[in-house]
Amino acid sequence: MKTKILLEILLVFICLPSYSNYQDKHRENGWYHVINRQKDSLSINPIVTVKDFIGLKLDTDIFGKYVINGQISKHKLNKWAVETGKAIGKQIAFTFKDSVISSPTVNARLESGAFQITSHSNKELLDIYKQLMKEKSDSLDALFKEWEKDSLYYELPPKQRDSAQMNIDYWEAKAWIDLTTKPKEHYWYSIQDSTEYKRLEKALKEELEKPNVSNKASDYMKSDAYKAYKQYLHDNEEYISLMFQGFMFKELKGLCGYLVDDIIQSKYPSVPSIRSYVNEAGNMDDERFAVYEWERKVWYQMNIAQEKPLQVDDRKAQRCFSIIGRTFIEEYIVPNQVTKSPLSAGTCIQIEEIPKRSWVADKEGYFKIDSLQKGKYHLTFSCVGLEHVDTVIFVNDNIDLKIILSDFSIHTPRLSLILSKKEENNILKDNFWDKYGLTVSWYTKESLQDKSQRLTILSYSHIVKRNQIVFDYLDKKYGYSWRFEAPKGIIGLDEKLDTYGIFTK
Repeated sequence: MKTKILLEILLVFICLPSYSNYQDKHRENGWYHVINRQKDSLSINPIVTVKDFIGLKLDTDIFGKYVINGQISKHKLNKWAVETGKAIGKQIAFTFKDSVISSPTVNARLESGAFQITSHSNKELLDIYKQLMKEKSDSLDALFKEWEKDSLYYELPPKQRDSAQMNIDYWEAKAWIDLTTKPKEHYWYSIQDSTEYKRLEKALKEELEKPNVSNKASDYMKSDAYKAYKQYLHDNEEYISLMFQGFMFKELKGLCGYLVDDIIQSKYPSVPSIRSYVNEAGNMDDERFAVYEWERKVWYQMNIAQEKPLQVDDRKAQRCFSIIGRTFIEEYIVPNQVTKSPLSAGTCIQIEEIPKRSWVADKEGYFKIDSLQKGKYHLTFSCVGLEHVDTVIFVNDNIDLKIILSDFSIHTPRLSLILSKKEENNILKDNFWDKYGLTVSWYTKESLQDKSQRLTILSYSHIVKRNQIVFDYLDKKYGYSWRFEAPKGIIGLDEKLDTYGIFTK
């Protein structure tokens, strides 16, 4: 797979390095269109910047010279493909500190997202790589400022931490930060029955598909289907989050944009127009982020509306609170060493005082329990194979909670792999595992690519951390000889392991 990607890069990019300085305007480090080669002219706006890179790695080409290989974030992959498609037969330039380092000619639309940065100077490229690593690391550190240090991550040596960090997607990390640190900009809803909403949405869709003499949005707004749909959302605002996932958000630059603005602004007048956000975006990827930013403004107004001060004469009204938290697992990954990491197994949360409901933590251990009134609550956290946790909490404000579930049984150290199906039998039957007292869990590349198995970049980084703890354990017990006997495909050990295209949300 890796060879295929590199061949694609070599076939697509005819590299013509340039070192001209573009002094007209400071530009972020990244890839740009070359507008006019004779005048050393670059586009003002970048195609992608360093924030959009994942998997940055310093490598060597067939001549032994340094190259920087990387991958575009899946959240910017469509933008990269569209813009390189526009540049076929033309040059694009990688700029660093306002100097062009490489300016290849594009021969085809680049769908895979793989790219390569070259330079005539080995020393220059080595320095650039170090600075790109720092730039990416700084962007992530800025996101996670003041967050609790992940004990597994900080137990890794610097080289392993760098490797794990290079594979973190900035946009996925930002989404998590937005979700967990700005609760008023995310609307947590629990809809038990969407039958009526789906009926009204279907009726509206059918109405909009009818031939109409007038294309004016105001004429469609007069229809019974539209009025019923709009009124339902005004009376049941939690269903607005379902509207965000519906058919109207597939095309917001036309009629649907006007309808969405009318529905939202008539209920929340301070929310800006979604059309202004979408129209300013130059491509589908940026448009998707623009819509997300707009949605957060709607969610903010929805949350604010729920938290309005109580009226003096409304004696029955009570303010509601939320518990936002994260679950961790404390376990022996290797004998005699207790470690803590986010619990990805889906912890079940129950409240004795609310017996008919339950909550489940997500794959990174995060959870939220909302609409709690002031009072005492008995919470139980349980996960298969782990000791459950009981705790009593008095709620009189929003609470940030951290829960640790323990597994102190001594398990055989386990390593995780990524293999192809044709390698599976030979590698899993290798006597290496019995010789060093190890168990194994594995993914196949084919299953990851067809999504029958799923692996996120964040969960991949956790696997790297866990594997490294096992590596250190084996080093201390057996010396370094085991590393030379290890089968290929072990995550965090196999430097040739290609993970491009296997990650999912």
